[in-house]
Amino acid sequence: MKKNLLIARIAVMIIGILVGVLLLVLGGILTPETVGTIIHWGLIIYGIIIIIGNVPGLISGIANVHTAAGVFDLICSVLGIALGVAMIFYQGSVLVALVAIYLIVFPLIRVLMAGKKAEQLKRELLRIVLGVLLLVFVPNWTETISNVLQILFFVCGGVVILLSLAFGIIEIVRIATAKKIKAPENGHIYVDFEEKKD
Repeated sequence: MKKNLLIARIAVMIIGILVGVLLLVLGGILTPETVGTIIHWGLIIYGIIIIIGNVPGLISGIANVHTAAGVFDLICSVLGIALGVAMIFYQGSVLVALVAIYLIVFPLIRVLMAGKKAEQLKRELLRIVLGVLLLVFVPNWTETISNVLQILFFVCGGVVILLSLAFGIIEIVRIATAKKIKAPENGHIYVDFEEKKD
């Protein structure tokens, strides 16, 4: 029983270490070119999804263009489809700038139109800050994203390895130093993890 527990804890510790090493490797091979490729195809896929998702709204807006709600649906759908097309065919700094402006302008409009402007500003602040950051880093956005992801992978990988080693060693020591208690009849062996009191 103790042997099986030791093997299980060692296996869990090794798996954790391997996951940490994998994160470190990913951080090492993640270059701006790799990030650029991932973002390129990600934008294409997301652009297609946005276009498809706005088609029903476009049809509904055209059918109800004589109403205010229909006009609103039509405008939102056209803008959504235009953004999807831009994601597919016009990638790069221009697209990032458009997204950044979208993140800044629309939240500000909602703040200005809100009755309780302070509360609305709190809800929209994260989007506005993200838009400003995108505008600031537009010239080197793939390189910036690559550097941020590398740092995250290195930090997460190191933390996972350290935690796996620490908890693994603690559990192994506890199991190895625990006393065995023999059950009277059922034949099972239990391990007592309670520390001995003086």
